[in-house]
Amino acid sequence: MSESETRADMPQAAPVKTIHQLEAEVHLLREGLKQAERIRLLHSRMAEQLKVANRERKRAEAHLVAILRAALNGIVEIDDTGAIVFANPAAHQIFGWPAGALVGQRIETLVSPLEQEALHIGLTRYFQTGESALIGQVVEVIGTRRDGTRVPCDLTLASVPSPDRRRYVLAVVQDISVRKREEAESIRLAGVETMRQLLEGITHGVKNPLFILTGRLQLLESKLTQPESVEFKADVGKIQAAVQRLTAALGQMDAFTAAHRSHPEPCRVAFTVEEAAAFLADHFAKDRIKLITRIASDLPEVLADPNQFRLMFLNLMLYAVEHMRANGKGTLTVSAQRSTVSTQPSEPVERWIEVRMQDDGPEISPEQVARLFEPFSAKPESRKGTGLELWTVRTTVMALKGTVTCESRPGQGATFIVRLPVATEPPLSLDPLPAGKTRPLDQDRLDQNRKDHP
Repeated sequence: MSESETRADMPQAAPVKTIHQLEAEVHLLREGLKQAERIRLLHSRMAEQLKVANRERKRAEAHLVAILRAALNGIVEIDDTGAIVFANPAAHQIFGWPAGALVGQRIETLVSPLEQEALHIGLTRYFQTGESALIGQVVEVIGTRRDGTRVPCDLTLASVPSPDRRRYVLAVVQDISVRKREEAESIRLAGVETMRQLLEGITHGVKNPLFILTGRLQLLESKLTQPESVEFKADVGKIQAAVQRLTAALGQMDAFTAAHRSHPEPCRVAFTVEEAAAFLADHFAKDRIKLITRIASDLPEVLADPNQFRLMFLNLMLYAVEHMRANGKGTLTVSAQRSTVSTQPSEPVERWIEVRMQDDGPEISPEQVARLFEPFSAKPESRKGTGLELWTVRTTVMALKGTVTCESRPGQGATFIVRLPVATEPPLSLDPLPAGKTRPLDQDRLDQNRKDHP
């Protein structure tokens, strides 16, 4: 091998860089490192901002979920297939579904069959075209609970924007059962006012001849002293009993027609119960009824007409006595305390009191309980009353803007629950009673009661 060939096979040495070239490369490397550091810092800053944004998003989502869960109205989200994808606790409560069970259900199942087709057509049009007369409107519907019972509702539908271009609808449901009951009660009260005027005229027209008839019967009875008049006297006795029943019925009508011309003043429940109990003391003793009272000492007063308020307790106690009469004895427990339930959603609980009157008579069937406060429906065959007592109770309670209900369970007799708003005027100044003492009864009130209810 020649020298020239051997030299050609040897690797060539790299050209030697100058100092200026090396310095330029070092400078470029430094600039690249600086740029990389800036990119790293920017990436770190963006990552931190993303973490903060995610935390804020999660906090906002948690806040929104908390609001939705705490909302009193039902809130339901529907996707473009008509299926429920979200429902808050209020919606489950309104429609009687277990927590979380509404998700996946069709929205049409929550309304009555008569309204399902209209709702389906309206939603389908919106999902297809983005337009519907239902969106943004408040419509009244009849909701259907899981057990099949109906509940009146206000339904509001709103469109929900979505990044995936799918259309969603948010449905806000408000249970308007209380409002509908109040509207029905207003209509009923209008009829009651008409009846009141009619009864007032009837009472006025019957009182005078009834007074004359009573006087003549008493005069005739005084003349029937001969032995041969015994049978005739029995007939007169029956006539007198009928007159007494008619007089009692007129007294009930008087109490009813007086409801709209009463003179309300602050009344104490304990004092009124005491008056009513004293008036019925003979009834309690005759029928072996034990009376137990458990009335809170700090109970506020009720703004009511004293006579009507007392008559309300008298009628409830009389019904209890008659209800327990078949047992030959019984126990009547009257308790009163601040109510734990408000009868109006807008009123705080502390503005109401609750009076319970519980007897240990026989069970009242659910059918009888449903009609208990209707005229003449609460009069057993053995009773001597008019059948208007509980009707008068309800009328008085309604005039006080309260509620009265009855519960009856096997072995527990009947319990009447009266909820009344407390008086907004300052309470009467009455000194507290010493231990073991009772307040003297208002004898004038008791005497008037005996005249009104012979």
